[in-house]
Amino acid sequence: QLNLPSSRGVFVVGDAGLCRSVLTDSTCEKAGYFAGKASKISKTVNIVNSFTASAHWKHVRKGTSPAFSSNQVRRMNEICCMHFEQWIQQKQSERGLSSSGIIIEPTREMTQLTTRIVCDAAFEYQATDEEIHDFLYHIDVALHEFASRQLFDPFRRIYGSWTREGRRAEASGAWIRAFASKMLKSYRQSNNNCGSSEKVNSVIRLIDENKNLTEKERVGELIVFLLAGYDTTGYTLSNALVALAENPGVAKKLRTELHKAEQETAEEKTLDAAWHGCDYLHYFIRENFRLYPVAALGSLRQLGHDLKVPISTLDRSNASSTVDKFSARSTASDDSHAIIPAGAAILMPQMILNRNEHVFLDPDKFDPDRWANATKEMNQSLLTFSLGSRNCVGQSLASAEIQSILPRLIRAFDFEVEQTGRPQCFLTFKMGGYRLRMKPASEGRVEYSRDM
Repeated sequence: QLNLPSSRGVFVVGDAGLCRSVLTDSTCEKAGYFAGKASKISKTVNIVNSFTASAHWKHVRKGTSPAFSSNQVRRMNEICCMHFEQWIQQKQSERGLSSSGIIIEPTREMTQLTTRIVCDAAFEYQATDEEIHDFLYHIDVALHEFASRQLFDPFRRIYGSWTREGRRAEASGAWIRAFASKMLKSYRQSNNNCGSSEKVNSVIRLIDENKNLTEKERVGELIVFLLAGYDTTGYTLSNALVALAENPGVAKKLRTELHKAEQETAEEKTLDAAWHGCDYLHYFIRENFRLYPVAALGSLRQLGHDLKVPISTLDRSNASSTVDKFSARSTASDDSHAIIPAGAAILMPQMILNRNEHVFLDPDKFDPDRWANATKEMNQSLLTFSLGSRNCVGQSLASAEIQSILPRLIRAFDFEVEQTGRPQCFLTFKMGGYRLRMKPASEGRVEYSRDM
């Protein structure tokens, strides 16, 4: 049990079965106190801070779902690949690459790219370098105040605007809202000049045409979708590059297996289709999800009813004291269970689930081969995109992007650690502070010979 602001307590659950039960329980909601504080940037109700049963949540979730159909995922993934291929070509042309290599900061490079991609693919907006730089600055300032300082210090909600950090955060929030409004205005202007047959079911179109939303709510939803997409995919990719640099044997095997998949795939198939059939690529991605989960803190839900927890799932060295904290109703008449009361907040960190030594052998080792013979417990513990009605709406797009981008990067470059960083977790998890030396791939410069 954590000492955090909640009337019925905040409990950490690290058992996969219990987590899956809570996530798929329709009576369990996102903990309103915490979700509300993290949404102060949008200044309105949105898909994150609204309840599942609310009309607003249903309107937005149902209204934007066509944006993630298979056709739209394919369209957005093509845009993503285009931007990454341009980035690869730019890096290949830089002086020094072929000799000593060039130094990159993977977290910065990847989040800049994914921010540009979200603006283009989801919002049909071509963001400038300056806008991307400013967005990343302002979102960092705003989130550290609203989703950290004010979240854990209730009194700061009152006096926060009197502090320098609070005023900076309010100004950054205003900049982000203005940026979202600008993208919406740009979309409307450009679409006034094209027929309905030329329009696509982009996120921005579906939000703009949703008659159940006010103008302020439309802007708020754009902000939420931008926040949800820019750093999760960006950090997943940057974490993967660090894993490749720190595990050269894994990188070599991945490149070999990708090449083998290309050779074994019919000539008329695209490279993406060939890579999709590479088992080791899927093992690598799953291991990257496991060891470096971007959503390391996992999901947070508020119980709609008492939750009975088998004592067998608790740490037996501290089982009795844990039971006492759960509820006085854990008596000798039912000493096989502890009870977490209705209304309590349940935190389900992926970092705990993914490093459970009873499920994953040598859990701190980066070992993609472990997934070749994955157990049921391993598969059920990996909750990268959450479960239930509040799962990640963009998970199909994120998976498609990662499966398409990683092969392009590994075929083009070798990565070596130039400067070691450290794990950092604030809302999202990243291997921060790393600097990587990037050189042409060992097999030589890649020229794409098939349609992608």
